[in-house]
Amino acid sequence: MRWSFASIVLVPRGQQLAPPSAAERRRVFAWARDAGFSGVELTAEWLDFFALSDRALHELATEIGDAGLRVSGLNVPRCLFTCEPHAGREFARVERALTVAPLLGADVVNIALSLPLALNAERPPLRGADAPAEEHARAAKLVARLGRRARAAGVTLVVELHDDGLLDTPEFCLQLLERVNLPNVGINPDVANLCRDPGPLPDWRRAFELLAPRTANWHVKNYRRAQPVSVPDGDIDYAVVWEIMRAAGYDGWVSIESRFGDVLAEQRTALAYLKSLAALAATQHL
Repeated sequence: MRWSFASIVLVPRGQQLAPPSAAERRRVFAWARDAGFSGVELTAEWLDFFALSDRALHELATEIGDAGLRVSGLNVPRCLFTCEPHAGREFARVERALTVAPLLGADVVNIALSLPLALNAERPPLRGADAPAEEHARAAKLVARLGRRARAAGVTLVVELHDDGLLDTPEFCLQLLERVNLPNVGINPDVANLCRDPGPLPDWRRAFELLAPRTANWHVKNYRRAQPVSVPDGDIDYAVVWEIMRAAGYDGWVSIESRFGDVLAEQRTALAYLKSLAALAATQHL
């Protein structure tokens, strides 16, 4: 598998930061390389690639390449474009990401069909089961439209298993893929997204078993009792998950989304742990 630094971890949840300077970008990219990553997953929450000119995008790609990395993908989180007031704007954001991705040499555009975070007011979470069937069908049509555009651009479009959205169960994820029916549209089985709310722990093993064969990008993090913890220490046993993903033949990008405490230290801890699992798997299956 290939290891990617998820730039979203640099932005605390629910906050907006000033864009990083060129010097700060170079520092982050050099750190990621030295930590053992081979790629970087960009998110507009950290670096607004939507607003960059083609020239600036080419310069950014050169900057990342000079650091010994490549752009693994673009992450467009919480971009529900069917049943919320800014749906058209969210759809346009994904369209723009599909234009940007080839200019950066990105393999993947990762999207989550979830509601934006409520920064100033409480609201109930969106459950996939509560959305009418027509909403799921409409979302699939729009994802198919984006998937065809992604195919023309040579990019894989990935929809993420995510809480607070239409695709909050593996079954809804697979239903969408069935409706879309495009080979370049896959799943990100970020099962930990379902483990951060109080309540019964989801059947994470079954979720990975269902989604592993359709995985095209993978975000990794962990929780224990709904609180973020280091990847080795949470409710999800990634040693078990690693075998599931290996058996399914997944060999794509893995981005670590541990987003608490000393986030850079957490990336190093998680990367070392996941690499140890990969090395053990390789030894056992020689």
